[in-house]
Amino acid sequence: MEHKNNPQNPPQWAINFLEWFCPDELLEGLLGDLLEQYDNDLFSYSQLKSNLRFTWNVIRLFHPAILTRNKFSVNIINISMFKNHFKVAYRNMVKAPFYSFNNILGLSLAIAFIFLTFRFVQSELNYDTFHSKHQNIYRLYTETTNTQNNTSRTSAVTAIPLSNVLADESTQVEAFTRFVSSTKEIAVNGEYFEELIHFADPGFLNMFDFEVSGIGADKNALNQPNSIYLSPEKAQKYFGDVDPVGKLINLRINNEEEVLTVAGIIHPEKEKSSIPFDMLVSMDLFRKDIGEETFESFNYGIVENFILSKGNQSKQELEASFSDIIDKFISDEKSHTKVGLQALSSIHLDDHITGNSSYTSPQKLYITGGLALIILFISVLNFITLSTSHALNRAKELGIRSTLGAKKGALKRQLINESFFTTFLACAIALVFAQISLPYFKELTESSIQFNFALDKLLFIAMICSIISVITGSLQSYFLLKNNIVKSLKQGIKISGKNSVFNQTLMVIQFAIATLLIVAALGIRTQMQFIQNKDLGFDDERLIEINLNSSPDLESTQQLVERFRSQAIQNKSVLAISASMNNTDLPWTKFGFEQEDGHSESINFNQIDPDYINTMGIELVDGQNFNEDIKNTDGIIVNEALVKHFGWEQPIGKQIPGKNFEETHRVIGVVKDFHFSSLHEQIEPMILAEDVSAIRSGITGVSTFLWPVNYYQLIVRVDKGEIAPVLEFLEDTWKQIAPDKAFVFRFADDSLDKKYANERRWSKIINMATLFAIFVTCIGLLGLMQLSVQRRTKEVGIRKILGSNTSQIIRLLSKEYVLMILVGELIAFPLAWYILDQWLASFSYRITLNPLLFLAGGVAVILISFLVMGTQSLKAAYSKPVKTLKSE
Repeated sequence: MEHKNNPQNPPQWAINFLEWFCPDELLEGLLGDLLEQYDNDLFSYSQLKSNLRFTWNVIRLFHPAILTRNKFSVNIINISMFKNHFKVAYRNMVKAPFYSFNNILGLSLAIAFIFLTFRFVQSELNYDTFHSKHQNIYRLYTETTNTQNNTSRTSAVTAIPLSNVLADESTQVEAFTRFVSSTKEIAVNGEYFEELIHFADPGFLNMFDFEVSGIGADKNALNQPNSIYLSPEKAQKYFGDVDPVGKLINLRINNEEEVLTVAGIIHPEKEKSSIPFDMLVSMDLFRKDIGEETFESFNYGIVENFILSKGNQSKQELEASFSDIIDKFISDEKSHTKVGLQALSSIHLDDHITGNSSYTSPQKLYITGGLALIILFISVLNFITLSTSHALNRAKELGIRSTLGAKKGALKRQLINESFFTTFLACAIALVFAQISLPYFKELTESSIQFNFALDKLLFIAMICSIISVITGSLQSYFLLKNNIVKSLKQGIKISGKNSVFNQTLMVIQFAIATLLIVAALGIRTQMQFIQNKDLGFDDERLIEINLNSSPDLESTQQLVERFRSQAIQNKSVLAISASMNNTDLPWTKFGFEQEDGHSESINFNQIDPDYINTMGIELVDGQNFNEDIKNTDGIIVNEALVKHFGWEQPIGKQIPGKNFEETHRVIGVVKDFHFSSLHEQIEPMILAEDVSAIRSGITGVSTFLWPVNYYQLIVRVDKGEIAPVLEFLEDTWKQIAPDKAFVFRFADDSLDKKYANERRWSKIINMATLFAIFVTCIGLLGLMQLSVQRRTKEVGIRKILGSNTSQIIRLLSKEYVLMILVGELIAFPLAWYILDQWLASFSYRITLNPLLFLAGGVAVILISFLVMGTQSLKAAYSKPVKTLKSE
């Protein structure tokens, strides 16, 4: 007996529950009595109370006296039923190949993308978790707060003694290590190379599970300053297939050769570790490199400090106790330093507290995951729209099944199973697509994910498949079974009312998302073009930076620069040569200067030679440059941002405010603001000095990637023309004056481009997602247009007989979709504006959002949609009326 869910009927779920547990011979009598009682209750009580009484009476019947008379046969999987449903689904797919192809293609591409995204997000979240002790390993950071003006600075690049002191003073530290890198000269078999060397304490290999291999490898070699570990890549580079253990490498530290013995091959696991390295040596060598005074000082933030806690105290308790300990070693009445703990597993996805370890913005995950969900959402909407629309063609089939005894529940299960068959096929094809596109996806996201069929991946695919199947099958059954299905045998089911509104709503959402993505892609592209064309304040074209690998002896470095300059400038293609401490690749050195009121001014610094301003193409707006003939030890040059910051009207002759200066210095020139950092940041106050001694006494804090102060690169400006001969000449010149130093160079514009590589990568990802969204939307539009034309074949034929022309037929079939496109765009425009405005907020120098940008995106969606609609409309318009009426 079927009961409709209307206001005068009891809850259907209660009836279904009764049918499940009640024996067949008792069901009709009991259900009849319950329904009769329910009708009587409606006269005496409200409908709500009547429903509750009916439900309670059903529950009361659920007892052993009834249950023991029912022979339960729980058939979890009815193979015959599934086989029949899948056979029907296959026949329907063959019957409508165009519809089936559209559905499966769009869905399989979306599932492939979301599968790859799932693998990517999973790998990013698992960074650093392969270490067995990762839950008790922390990176230390310091938060220094000025008590005078309540300003604070947080950094994971901390003082060298920090972890060592905590290990000595606290019983909760089981092990510690400092970790720092520096570019050094090495020599292997008499040949010189430049490499990034990492220094660490013996606790490094006790805390981290980096494998050490090689015949006779020593796992405790960090206790010895004359040992070195090599990554497999470096071992292959320098020693080939020969086991490198016991081989010798010369490392230059302070112009002295340190002979190091290879202690083993260390595997840095770069694909899943935020602590990358290739050559690892003892921290004792770093002590020798920077000097005892700097090594023992709390005033310089140079290294990353890691500790392994015993796990007896919480993170908050450890932070409090560590801060109390550090108070004993840092005595400053005007500031307070707090020690914080950053869990090892959180370093990779934290862009707020950063150090020298590799990290990425968590937005990388949010954007990728968001795009994957958007694409899946569009594909599922498309799948639902086409499925529900196509399912209405099967109304007569389901009507026949109903007259032959099929219940609505069985018909609903059939539609869900058929959807599962289609979705399962799409998932299988998606895995093929995922494997094919994996290399491109890895390159796009800069990840190292691998394709495998582990249990969690298969469960993820099965979950997606099941969810889509249930949603699609349920919606199909809702539209097909909500009315008296037997009537469909006589007149079918028309797309009208709720059916039409539902499909139209889904299409509007798809058009809105497609428009949103197009406008976002156009906005990102416009901003990237703005960055590329932005005047940086200096000429970055044909500017070459050559690594000097300077020693602490500034005088010898200056002599090297002069020898190179005197020979290289003889080439007509070499226009200018200079030297500087900081380059265009790394962030510049920052010096802190304590003011009279107690707060600290943080100012960027670069030590330069007199040719720097001319070589870089920087404009001098006031004062004079350094004198090439006479070394200026007390003069400095500042930028306009510093003049504005201190409110100077006449900057020439001024001194940097600060209370600790023992010697005088003066501003001799002002340069026009230029971008020495990325366009994400405002141009900050900056000092250029020929000799740091002019301001050394006033420095109260340092944050730097390069130390000590020296020249670390040559800067060469070359003329237009072929670049290869000039590079060959520069290398030959370098080998003549410095045969024991490697020739390592970079182009300044390449270094600057690296600062925006992340934005360009996301631009490519969004472009790809936009194209995919448009493609899927067009597939859905094409499918709906075809279904619409099929249903209106007779109408089109009659209109043509009555005199309608081709343009009128096209307008007839397309007008409702045009309205949906316009509504979708009206929804998308404000969302696109908000998203773009939030993204552009990360740039200090940005474009202004222009209405033409949104108009261009909207027109693009309309033109693409018109192209799709036009193909189906023209096909219907040019069909023969007699043939179409006959086929109807």
